[in-house]
Amino acid sequence: MAVVTESEPNEPIDMEPEFGSNNNEGCSSRHVANGTPRDIAKGLEDKPVQPHNITFPKNKENGRSFSSMRYQKHAWLEYSVSKDAAYCYPCRFFSAGIHKSDECFISIGYRNWKNATGRTGRLVKHSLSQRHLNAAAAWADFENNQQSQHSIRSTLSQAWKDQIQNNRHYLMTIVQILLYCAFQEIALRGHREGEDSQNRGNFLKLIDLVSRHDSVVKNKIHDGPKNAIYTSHGIQDELLALLAKKVLHKICQAVKEAGFYSIIVDESRDSSKQEQMSLAVRYVDIEEGCVHEHFIAFMQAEHQDAESLSSYIKQALITYDFDINKMVSQGYDGASIMSGHCSGVQTRVREFAPLAVYIHCYAHVLNLVLVDSVRSVATASEFFVLLEALYVLVSSSKIHALFVKLQRQCNPNQQPLEFKNSQRLVGFADTLLLTQSVVHTMHFFLL
Repeated sequence: MAVVTESEPNEPIDMEPEFGSNNNEGCSSRHVANGTPRDIAKGLEDKPVQPHNITFPKNKENGRSFSSMRYQKHAWLEYSVSKDAAYCYPCRFFSAGIHKSDECFISIGYRNWKNATGRTGRLVKHSLSQRHLNAAAAWADFENNQQSQHSIRSTLSQAWKDQIQNNRHYLMTIVQILLYCAFQEIALRGHREGEDSQNRGNFLKLIDLVSRHDSVVKNKIHDGPKNAIYTSHGIQDELLALLAKKVLHKICQAVKEAGFYSIIVDESRDSSKQEQMSLAVRYVDIEEGCVHEHFIAFMQAEHQDAESLSSYIKQALITYDFDINKMVSQGYDGASIMSGHCSGVQTRVREFAPLAVYIHCYAHVLNLVLVDSVRSVATASEFFVLLEALYVLVSSSKIHALFVKLQRQCNPNQQPLEFKNSQRLVGFADTLLLTQSVVHTMHFFLL
């Protein structure tokens, strides 16, 4: 193809470009002169500027003006409103060098609209020049490369989003299994949790069961990295601690919204014989109109004097951000160290919470009433002693086996009553059932 070197008459605009291609980097700046209008593309991130819905000014000499219809035939064309001149987008950014014949499309700007169109028009000649064709080919390669990179980025981005969603789904499944075990009050771990163990514990067995019906969990367990399956004992404890913290935060928020609250404190020993205090809170839900009682925490009680116990309570209220001035009552047992009017815990608590009225725990009151009643009435005392002795007798191994056998003979269609604790009286209701069963069995054989 012949290279066009002649230039058509052109009306230069009032600017003289300076070319400095030696110290410019990248095709986006090496051909763009300092005097290029600011209302056309400034870099490769911009598309050709092609205004449409404007009134193009007419040339004073020939009365001709630029037409937006030229964009359809020459997609490389861009127009500067401020200079009323046309430019070639690929030649400005992708041309290997600036030739004198193409200078008007790169830096000066073309505006001879009379000789612009037609078969011999300047726009057609420029579009057929070898330099323009090379620049246009480089532009097309650049666009294809950009689209390919965008497609790769989109694919990677979608894969990343899918991985995040799968990780969240898997972790949520782990959390739900932990919550299930916690609600059902069943142990998480087994005695042996190896791959060859027949019973690896409730937690791992539940995960195995879920993986049979959930492909995401299955892929994580079997094909995922072994350091990211979140089934170790440490991870279980950490997740349970986070869940407990979340529940506790919700309880504390409910107490704050209720406004006023009461506390219930009791002392006990744990399995290691360490003294501790349990803190529970009671409040009224205004919207539901009901009373809620929630356990808050155990507090280590190194000292059991009134001053120390009251300081433990105060510190716990501060730790969980309860408003001390809104505590309206405090409930303990009847021990003198707790209920003392002079220097007991309830008196010391009222020093920093003056609205906290002391209330003797009703459960302890009922227990004291029952004990005193039994001790006061000889017949009642003998009755309970007899019941406990009867319970211990029937719970022994030989007597218990004979007792079960006699019940089956007496009532073949009824499940026999069995008791396995022979150390103490388990419950009053159980003892009454035992007594009733013994009497009914004896009556059957005596008749």
